[in-house]
Amino acid sequence: MIVTLQDPQGATRRVLLARRPTDPPLVGDEVLAQWIDFPSREQKFRWIRDRAMEDAHHPAVLRAAARFARLPRPAREAAILRFVQLAIDYVDDPEDANGHRIQILDQAPVALERGIGKCTAKASLFLALCLATEVPCKLAPVFRGLFGFPHVRNLVQGIDGRWRIADACIVNSRIGWLPRHPRLHALAA
Repeated sequence: MIVTLQDPQGATRRVLLARRPTDPPLVGDEVLAQWIDFPSREQKFRWIRDRAMEDAHHPAVLRAAARFARLPRPAREAAILRFVQLAIDYVDDPEDANGHRIQILDQAPVALERGIGKCTAKASLFLALCLATEVPCKLAPVFRGLFGFPHVRNLVQGIDGRWRIADACIVNSRIGWLPRHPRLHALAA
């Protein structure tokens, strides 16, 4: 569903409405969308991280996590990564009428229901599924320059205690290994 929101400066923007599977039905003209103006990229990251950690307790995430919980580690986190890589299609943010991207910060249950999401949704779902199956995991923002925040991925703690990179958007990656590509090196810098 596409809705129209007014940003803090009074400009109207059309955005894609994202809903959780357990949200109550909308009533009349009510919409379930929120315009958030983050003062910094660090605060934006903390908001994404906090929602993803809450999602580890969401019923839809817990149901999805149950199929991975019986796997031994490290096969468990590898299976979760592969699931998110293949089952959630990557889609970019929509554009407004002026061609500017409108950032949609979908949460893990929404990505599960819709089967699509961008890096924030995929990384959040990977984190939530890992935490729901007792695999230590955290989000790892990729910051560039003073203001850039082009990507988010994860760090997973192995059974040896070491933290390893995991990127749910790169289908031919695996935990602890990203393919060599000039664009990926720019993101890692």
